[in-house]
Amino acid sequence: MSFLGIDIGTSGCKSVAFDEHGQIIASHYREYDTFRDATGRSEIDARDVWGKIAETICVCANATKFDPIRGISVTSMGESMVPLDANDQICGPSVLGSDLRGVEEAMARLEAVFTPEELYRITAAPYCSGYSFTALYYLSHAKPDYWKNVKLLLPWADFAVFQLTGIATADYSLAERTYCFDATSKTWSRKILSAMDLTDEKLPTAKPCGTVIGKANSAVARSLGLPSEAVVALGSHDQCAGMLGAGIGQHGGAMLGLGTFACMSIAHGDGSTDGAFGRIGLNLEDHIVPGQYASYVYHGTGGSLVKWMRNQFFRDCTGEDAYVKMDAEISDTCRDVIVLPYFAETGPYRHQPAGRGAMADLSLETTRGDLLRAAMAGVVFYFRDALEELPDAAARIKEIRITGGGARSQVWRQLTADILQRPVVKTACPECGAMGCAVSAAVASGHYCDFDEAIAAMVAMDTACEPQDAKRADDWFARYKERRQSLLV
Repeated sequence: MSFLGIDIGTSGCKSVAFDEHGQIIASHYREYDTFRDATGRSEIDARDVWGKIAETICVCANATKFDPIRGISVTSMGESMVPLDANDQICGPSVLGSDLRGVEEAMARLEAVFTPEELYRITAAPYCSGYSFTALYYLSHAKPDYWKNVKLLLPWADFAVFQLTGIATADYSLAERTYCFDATSKTWSRKILSAMDLTDEKLPTAKPCGTVIGKANSAVARSLGLPSEAVVALGSHDQCAGMLGAGIGQHGGAMLGLGTFACMSIAHGDGSTDGAFGRIGLNLEDHIVPGQYASYVYHGTGGSLVKWMRNQFFRDCTGEDAYVKMDAEISDTCRDVIVLPYFAETGPYRHQPAGRGAMADLSLETTRGDLLRAAMAGVVFYFRDALEELPDAAARIKEIRITGGGARSQVWRQLTADILQRPVVKTACPECGAMGCAVSAAVASGHYCDFDEAIAAMVAMDTACEPQDAKRADDWFARYKERRQSLLV
């Protein structure tokens, strides 16, 4: 038997079929376009996207005919929803979280009624733009005729579940990415919606991530080549699925994603806005594992900073192995210069706007290898800074699971281990989001009795980088904090 994980992103979608031991049987990926213009528009064609999702499912279903798919789950980016009309047909584009239309007006509406602290107590999420509520406000006020035609709005992962089963619901984690959801009562916040002249009539009932929704609709199953007995489980936000796919289910686990953005995701059991995570303003998002929460520390400078350095300082490093060539210029003899990684906007913790990156402690002997190593270190220092504000939670984190393109760099993995003073382990499977869905599907189908058993059977790790030279890392971090304090006022 096999389990299908579907991962829907802003620029592409992927379906991956895994066997019961977590080995990939089949995988298929399709890209799609994002439409942007000078008005701040940022959208994807929902019909085109669903067509490509369906194509990836068909490929995997066909490849697993002799190892039938028993369970299916879906994950997706947050902050984007699919509009459906009275006939349950897609009736417009899907607005992304990066869309700027209506942002100022929607936020002004909320700020006229709530303080950021009040909003945090309702939503358990830091107040900022980028959530779905700004798109809802824009569409309802700027396009009333279109809005009147919309019967239902579904987050992407939950829309895919709806397409498979005909049952409309929203999972808690993606509902929380709208900023219209009450994290305590687990219902849509009528107070927040009312402040924007909205109601919850176009929003579905929300349920816990991983809830068994049912079996695939027979007609849909036939069209996609799926077995009629395949169980479909409610999905989740992509960060939650990625954590589960990295083997992080219970409190005490942390995943560091070094993609274009850098994000540390921490699993824990403290859902109170007055708790340790709440005190520094992190989100308290429902994890797929019951009773657990996911909190994120992130900033826009991750792999994008290393790419910028490649374009500016390593132009002679070309080809598919460009980053390997760059890493070769880093050694233990490199100087510990300082790079503050605030080249792009950060989220919690220590929110900073874009354009505040800095390089310090340079001399005429500084090499580009020094700068590259310091840039990698600066990204990780940001997360060590946050962990120092969470001493109890940090004490439970015994190792860091590392994912994303940056995880391919042994240099960056070792730096991370040295700076965070914990073993750093790369996941054996690079498809953590789809793997997390497969783990969830395996539990939902009853093949494994709980998440611990499924993780033990399906999730494998690569070799670990053990921490080295703690004193050097501590001294370097101390200078980093001094420069951050003096340069970021």
